[in-house]
Amino acid sequence: MILLMLLELMVIQIILATLISSPRLNILLALQFHMVMNSSFIPLRQGKHSRLMIPFK
Repeated sequence: MILLMLLELMVIQIILATLISSPRLNILLALQFHMVMNSSFIPLRQGKHSRLMIPFK
């Protein structure tokens, strides 16, 4: 459920990145995608909504 929300946010960011088309943002999105695919994620505690998930290995 939370992973689906994270993927939706990533899709929105990718669309924004293609509209802006800045290389730095594309690199950040690639790194974020890499982290999502290679890490197991745990949700942060309630009250911290700046970052939904943190990588946890």
